[in-house]
Amino acid sequence: MSLLSQIESEVQRIQEQSEAAQAEREAQAVYFEAELKPAMLRAREYFSKLVEGLNIVKPEVAPTYQLNPDNEEEIEFSQSGYEFDYDSLQEPRQLVLRSSCTLDQPLQFFVATKEGAEKYATLLDEHGLSYHRRNHIDKLYEVRSATFTLEGPIQITIRLLADPARRCIYIDLRNIESQPVKRYKFAPEKLDDALLERIGRLLLRQESRLVSIDLDDSFRNELRLKLEAQKAEQARALAEGLAYLEAQKELDESSRLRNRASRALSGVTSRLLKQSGVAQETLH
Repeated sequence: MSLLSQIESEVQRIQEQSEAAQAEREAQAVYFEAELKPAMLRAREYFSKLVEGLNIVKPEVAPTYQLNPDNEEEIEFSQSGYEFDYDSLQEPRQLVLRSSCTLDQPLQFFVATKEGAEKYATLLDEHGLSYHRRNHIDKLYEVRSATFTLEGPIQITIRLLADPARRCIYIDLRNIESQPVKRYKFAPEKLDDALLERIGRLLLRQESRLVSIDLDDSFRNELRLKLEAQKAEQARALAEGLAYLEAQKELDESSRLRNRASRALSGVTSRLLKQSGVAQETLH
């Protein structure tokens, strides 16, 4: 291929990629306008009214977090100060709900090992909780333990992000569920009144999870039967394995007895042959 042909081929490839990218951007714009935008506008209106009402009513919300290094009772916070932000009034692509969880007073915990202190610090950092750490060192200046003073607050975030490229709406949760960070993915038609209501209840800790796992009776029964079948198969395999080992043990024992008998017989035969030889020499 000549140099000019190579250049022309590369130009054509670049043009085709550019046209494909442009077509995809146009398709995403159409999808956003038709599917994502209506869902995000409904959510914007719902959360605007919700946050406005919450800041007037100021309900008592006391979420708890497992932040005790001794894994004992959870620590209670007080939640307040609701905020709602969005990137566009007419074409919102991102909606953000925020709140803050505070402690009545700082809490202090002693962690007796360096490994435990590092693990606890990681947990606090994952939640974004402000704290003060005082290390206790030995004569070799090695950290042996630490005292943590929890100051707070913990920031709460619920973010809705419209993604036309993936044809979905992401819901990102921060310090809401048991995991510090959690992401859900929904088709735009799933962001209906029921889901918006559930997000609101999740914010107020009236729900512990955004998505509940409900199993009907038939599915539960199917799972139970599968588990019973698996247990039966495991029991059968275990019984067969034990039987094989027992048979192998008996076979090994039988083999040892045969070898012993064979050695004994060989010894007797050897002695008889020797005695026979002695007798013959005597006769001569």
